Amino acid sequence: MIYSQSRQYLVRHTRSVLLVSLLPLIFVTGITAAGIYEKTRDISKAIFDGSASTTLISDRYVDDQNHYEELIEKIPKDSRVLVATQTPHLVSRTDLDVQTLDIGASVAPQTEFPFFQGFQRKRAWLSVNQFDYVLLTLGDSGSCLFGRASWERNLGVGNAYGDWAPYVLDWIKFADQMSKEATSVMGISNDIILIKV
Repeated sequence: MIYSQSRQYLVRHTRSVLLVSLLPLIFVTGITAAGIYEKTRDISKAIFDGSASTTLISDRYVDDQNHYEELIEKIPKDSRVLVATQTPHLVSRTDLDVQTLDIGASVAPQTEFPFFQGFQRKRAWLSVNQFDYVLLTLGDSGSCLFGRASWERNLGVGNAYGDWAPYVLDWIKFADQMSKEATSVMGISNDIILIKV
């Protein structure tokens, strides 16, 4: 009888301890599940009603868009434009032939870009490849893609950035030289410049 009572007490006590110890877990799981449900519902609603894509597309570059539009409106229809800027996709006119340079002419169209061959050779390359205009980011901008300071820090690092640094810096030097040709500069807006080839 004593054994049976002890066993019953132990079972009841164990159940109570187990229930008390599981309460925080049940509470946290319930809150987490409710939070996940709410977040999933909010994300699904934003995707299906279009507000997520509108926010992602319009708000991210709203300040930059005005600078691009100010310069792009100066380019005549059917012109061939080389774009070397932080956000080249903002050149969205369909009546232009737009080519882009990503990292310092790493994807230069048609022929190999004449790195380390001087200003005149690079300028001739633009003409030979029938570019009418170049839209570029100035090297002293804070822009990470064509910003001089960040690439100077990468010189001699020994990784891919270090390998690319001399090429990007050569492009930035060329861009700086073009931006000083008063007769070629068609406009400057913020850190973007439009140059007639």
